[in-house]
Amino acid sequence: MAKLTLAHALKLGIEAQKTGQAQKADGFYTSILKVKPDYPAANYNLGIFSVRIGEPEQALGLFEKRP
Repeated sequence: MAKLTLAHALKLGIEAQKTGQAQKADGFYTSILKVKPDYPAANYNLGIFSVRIGEPEQALGLFEKRP
């Protein structure tokens, strides 16, 4: 079985978020950030997700991450 790349995990996270699968999307973004904490797109998308679920403090920290 092929390994899941960060780019593919991001794509799956975005698709999950768009289809209302919040927990699944969170899992993909969090998995990406465990491997590469400064991955800009994952930080941004998890930040947007955090805002939508009412966690603006967490979102701010994610938006401030710099590669």
